Amino acid sequence: MDSNYDNIANKVTRIASSISDKLGVTPFRMSLPVLKILRYNRYSQMFLGLIFDLVILVLFGLSVTLIYSLLLLDIDTKKFEFAILRSMGLDKKGVVLLILTQTTFFIIPALIIGHLFSWFFLNMIANKFKEGLDINMSSFPKGKSFILSTFLGILVPIISSLIPIKQALK
Repeated sequence: MDSNYDNIANKVTRIASSISDKLGVTPFRMSLPVLKILRYNRYSQMFLGLIFDLVILVLFGLSVTLIYSLLLLDIDTKKFEFAILRSMGLDKKGVVLLILTQTTFFIIPALIIGHLFSWFFLNMIANKFKEGLDINMSSFPKGKSFILSTFLGILVPIISSLIPIKQALK
């Protein structure tokens, strides 16, 4: 299903034209009230999309800040441990890999739990739509949203760990 008004209008007009051609009645005026209603609401979808994008941006910033503070606090408490590891021969690359491994422990459970919760809530919403409105809806997230959530779930800890890595290397 397309949410762009122009694409929907083209499809509806094409279907209406094919119906009028098959009827064979030529001078008549066709009225498409569905397009009039959709025309009034065409900016609502854009506005909601913009709001959702802003919510994602704010949550992205909060996530980066939260993981950054957790990593920075952990690195501050482990400075002595890092110094011992460095004196035992661990190079800077090893410290960076150690911190990235720690961020991986944030990423993997969060991604698994997040995807399971999304499936659970989508399944619950799909059942409500089926019961109340008799609308069949998929209970699995679309590929684009799955890829976006996985990408953001990996990107947030990586961005969050940049400054703590610099702090650990001092």
